[in-house]
Amino acid sequence: VEIELERRRDAGSLNSAAVTANDVITISDMEELKAHAEKTVVYIEAYSSEGSGSGSGFIISPDGYAVTAAHVVRGAEEIRVRIRPNGNNGPSIFAAAKVVVALKHADMALIKIDAVGLSYLSMLEESKDAEPGEPIYLIGYPLGAMVSDNRNVLNYTMTQGNVSAKQHKNGYDLTLIDILAVQGNSGGPIIS
Repeated sequence: VEIELERRRDAGSLNSAAVTANDVITISDMEELKAHAEKTVVYIEAYSSEGSGSGSGFIISPDGYAVTAAHVVRGAEEIRVRIRPNGNNGPSIFAAAKVVVALKHADMALIKIDAVGLSYLSMLEESKDAEPGEPIYLIGYPLGAMVSDNRNVLNYTMTQGNVSAKQHKNGYDLTLIDILAVQGNSGGPIIS
């Protein structure tokens, strides 16, 4: 099922983008997954006149496009993204970002980070769907990356869960998952 991301007025030259709802990223080696997550999963801080919030996201292209939850960036006047381009071998960098498009009904947003040459998670159009009972992993920065007081070091978490059920409803393929997600995990990838 494809969800068309409608053009937003300030989207620049992008007319639309498509994200396949059942995209599944498969990495067979856990160490490879951890190393890749360090470079591609980002911590997002969103600021507005009403306050601030934070969440997670993941880079989907080397030129800085990333996916997050729409509620993470809703109403943001300023967005800062913390990236760890060298994984454990280097410090975090901070980059500004802007919302390209946000879909409230799907709680999905596409943002553009002011950075290039980034590592990214490839969202495969033709991939194996996770089946009920199979393990999945949620990667993100819960509670504002609370595990570190040093703002130059990002410490993500990886939480294991499983696929509980699958169904087709109102034109969408839905996957019910059983996984512990806390505030700040919003927008992070779920990988099988």
